[in-house]
Amino acid sequence: MVKELGDVIINARNVVSRRIRNRDRVLTTLMWVLYAYLWLPLISLGAWYLGVQFAYDLVIRAGGTEPLVSLLLSFLLILLITALVVILWSWIQRARFAKHERRIFFPAVVSADEQAFWAITEAEHSRIRSGKRLVIDLDETGKLTGIEG
Repeated sequence: MVKELGDVIINARNVVSRRIRNRDRVLTTLMWVLYAYLWLPLISLGAWYLGVQFAYDLVIRAGGTEPLVSLLLSFLLILLITALVVILWSWIQRARFAKHERRIFFPAVVSADEQAFWAITEAEHSRIRSGKRLVIDLDETGKLTGIEG
């Protein structure tokens, strides 16, 4: 039974070894770093192009830095309003859901119940539970018709 947030099968200490968890953390971090690194040239090129166009349009064509300062203040105001909306929304969602546990935890299924449901013997059940690679055949009604492996 799950008793805390990190106590799921992918993080269960008795299922996944520390070495594998550490390896997965390192690989995930490396992949995110590689992903960010591969996007940097495109982002830099776009930012440079937009910056050059923006500066040329506002400083040269519009006649000086006064419209540029005005537009930058407008951008700052929009940014602050957006941040305020996101922060308020986050606080509201936290107040709504922080103290409530909506997930329902079910007890583990008893082996005898599984055997009765699938109409299999105890030997077949233990073979299924301990098998590394299995092919299980079901008919169109969902009834177990064969086990290989």
